[in-house]
Amino acid sequence: GGPGAAGPGAPLAAALLFALAAWAFAFRVLPDGWPAAGRVAAGLALAASQSAPVLWWRRRPVVAWAALLVACGGAHLIERAVGTSTGSLFTPGQFALLAVLYGVGLTRSRSVAAAVAAATLAAALPTGVGRPEVLVLAVVTAVLLGGSRAAREEIARAPAAREERTRIARELHDVVAHHMSVLAVQAETAPYRLDGLPPPVAEQFRELADKARLALDEMRGLLGALRGDEAAERDPRPTPEQVAALVESVRRVGTPVDFEFDARLRRLEPPRALSVYRIVQESLSNALKHAAGEPLHVSVTRDGDAVRVRVRNRLRGGAGAPGQGISGMRERVDLLGGRFAAGPDGAGHFVVDAVIPDRGGGA
Repeated sequence: GGPGAAGPGAPLAAALLFALAAWAFAFRVLPDGWPAAGRVAAGLALAASQSAPVLWWRRRPVVAWAALLVACGGAHLIERAVGTSTGSLFTPGQFALLAVLYGVGLTRSRSVAAAVAAATLAAALPTGVGRPEVLVLAVVTAVLLGGSRAAREEIARAPAAREERTRIARELHDVVAHHMSVLAVQAETAPYRLDGLPPPVAEQFRELADKARLALDEMRGLLGALRGDEAAERDPRPTPEQVAALVESVRRVGTPVDFEFDARLRRLEPPRALSVYRIVQESLSNALKHAAGEPLHVSVTRDGDAVRVRVRNRLRGGAGAPGQGISGMRERVDLLGGRFAAGPDGAGHFVVDAVIPDRGGGA
């Protein structure tokens, strides 16, 4: 339960207290001339009807309220019929009714609580029991106190709920989004890696890559919704293990990759960690398109107060024209205030070289 939540025995203890009070009250209002057995039976009936509903005050508060309203009405009719009165403003049953009204305010919507309070007053005011202004104040206060506690409990639960959504989003990203990213790279580069593919098969690979990237985008939107508005525009932070897994996926399709990752970079800020991952991902994709099977070198290292990402592959028949992937990488690095270069190095290699300032130190 939330803050201030009652223990499992609290409703039973409260019901017993109300039962004892109702029993004592019954013997004050029932005529002395009644037979002892009749007084005991009537006392038990009043005690049970005005206390048992308290057991449901939180699980079924509206049902408990209705039962108590009937019980209190019945007790009032009996009191009038026998011509006795204690002179008390509130009977034990009416106090129990206020407790259940508190439960209605605590566990039900404002509209339901308001309707229950209005129905209570509509039933009680015509009976002439007590002063109307006191009755109205008591009923409204009980409902408002319950609603106030409900609001406090909701506020107290909010951080835990956000943390749970973030945990689910992180796990979905680690398990699903990463594999979708690898699938997109492998499908997109398959026509370049596998010689002699019939055109329809190559086209299906391209469609598969497009669908994988679309699914990845939709997954990121879902993760943003899970994390809440504050984090909706922030991608989860890829880990070094995910970058290594991306490299390993390229090795599995027959391309040798020399991989270096500086362990001091394990705690990069999310925007920088994401950019590192995307630069490695796009560079590997380009290398597989234009030089499938040629050795690759991937390094993610510290360069002073910056992170340096360098991907080098041997050229095969020209570098190919820079496309949207190169432009996208350049834009990412520019937004972070870094430097980006991509092109032939004059020694038969194509090199992607990105330097990203790391304000957090990465350590």
